[in-house]
Amino acid sequence: MDAVPSGDPKHPLPFRFRGLSDDEFDELVDLVAHVADSAVVKTRAPDGGLDTVRLAEDDPLRAMWGIQAKLHREQIKWPNCKESLDRAVEQWNVRHVTFTFPRDLTVGQHKNFVKHLVGRHSGIEVDWWGATKLTAVMTGSEVGRSIAKRFFHAEDPADLVDRATRAGGPLRSPDDLFEREGAIGDFLRTAGPHFDFHTTNRPRSPDEVPRAPNAAMRLEFGRGDQQLIVDAVPRTPAAGEHYGPKASVAFKDRERAVALLKDVQSHGGRATLGEATIRFDRIPPPFDQILSEVDGVVSVFAERPIESWAASIRADTDEGSATLDMDLATAQPEADWDAKLIGQRNGVTVELRFMWRHAAFARAVRVLR
Repeated sequence: MDAVPSGDPKHPLPFRFRGLSDDEFDELVDLVAHVADSAVVKTRAPDGGLDTVRLAEDDPLRAMWGIQAKLHREQIKWPNCKESLDRAVEQWNVRHVTFTFPRDLTVGQHKNFVKHLVGRHSGIEVDWWGATKLTAVMTGSEVGRSIAKRFFHAEDPADLVDRATRAGGPLRSPDDLFEREGAIGDFLRTAGPHFDFHTTNRPRSPDEVPRAPNAAMRLEFGRGDQQLIVDAVPRTPAAGEHYGPKASVAFKDRERAVALLKDVQSHGGRATLGEATIRFDRIPPPFDQILSEVDGVVSVFAERPIESWAASIRADTDEGSATLDMDLATAQPEADWDAKLIGQRNGVTVELRFMWRHAAFARAVRVLR
């Protein structure tokens, strides 16, 4: 397990953990656990007594370490804690359990913690994290500060001043990205706890920039002859599953769009589905401020595998006619084409390129002698 950064904040921030909902506190604790150990995974109810677990390397059904978040605002409910611990031992065969509370325990509460939980199961280590531990993580690194912003919209004032000075002005919205390129990295790295951002700022070009590995979303911004490309990459598998971008589409001609989409799903290729309104949900911050709904034309594309062909090619010329049998094998198509076949016979090379457009069809034939 990686060491949790102790943190040395310039201005400690009072995080109101007890003001969070149960789901929010559970999410916050899971994010903090990922800072402590990047290999932990999030569980969903029924969770077997653990909200987040570090699986054993030799047995994926057993947990080496697990965390149980307990948002007990007024009094700690010891029977509830004991029930969670018992289930964790039974279901996960866990070796180490950490309870997380939205407060630091008093000496009396700590004694009760030891009485009710420590030593309840022989050989099982049981400890707790409180508000001070959570605060140290959330102020001790860029990822931690992004967690703080996610739940409390809090940022160290000294960091704001430093970033604004380097940027040559304030940097609080996506519209400022082009104006102050020097602070883009800092702005995006602490924008949210679930995603990293890979940016490319370049003169506008028709050439495609390769996507960052595992990117869940790409955004492109343009101003004049400049282009900013941002790929959002989930920091954990759970981030993409539970907090990744979603969209709903309302088509102007729904029946036509559905029919074309089914054709693409079944046969591959591409189709223009028509005019639509797209509504976005769970867009990673800070882009959730500017991206909620857009109107436009929706086009889709799916790769279509193609099999080799046995072809018979006939050529009619003013000097006569000839037929040539040829086996055409699949090849990697060039950009803007969906499939390619190529064959050779008696010094003749034939290339066929295809574009699978539903409601339209395109084909290119090239013969090289």
